[in-house]
Amino acid sequence: MVKYVKIDPASGEMVLLVKASPQARMPRRHQSGTVIACTIKGRWQYLEHDWVAEPGSVVYSGPGECKTAQALGGDEDILVLKVVVGDLAFLDDRGEVLAIENCETGLHRYKEHCRSAGIPARDLANLS
Repeated sequence: MVKYVKIDPASGEMVLLVKASPQARMPRRHQSGTVIACTIKGRWQYLEHDWVAEPGSVVYSGPGECKTAQALGGDEDILVLKVVVGDLAFLDDRGEVLAIENCETGLHRYKEHCRSAGIPARDLANLS
């Protein structure tokens, strides 16, 4: 589950909350910009590294990195606040692009969700 907190097309920045089950594994992704992940709840890791993120952990990933996020079990969902700049390209096992997430796709997904749920969309670019 992704909840968009802020989407700023002018800067290419998104702030979002990611909630996932304790057994979740995301597809490998390539990022064009930076990603900062602040763990609020649960334990997870990038399979490419040997550290574990726990509540209070802050992880910085630089432009051009490829990562595979994996929740680390237990009985608690993970909850991570992320600041993403640029594109996230989600890849299959052969490295082919499955999907791209960025400000444009995020805004489209958010507006579609609001429309289908019958709720007014907020202006996510101009939050204060």
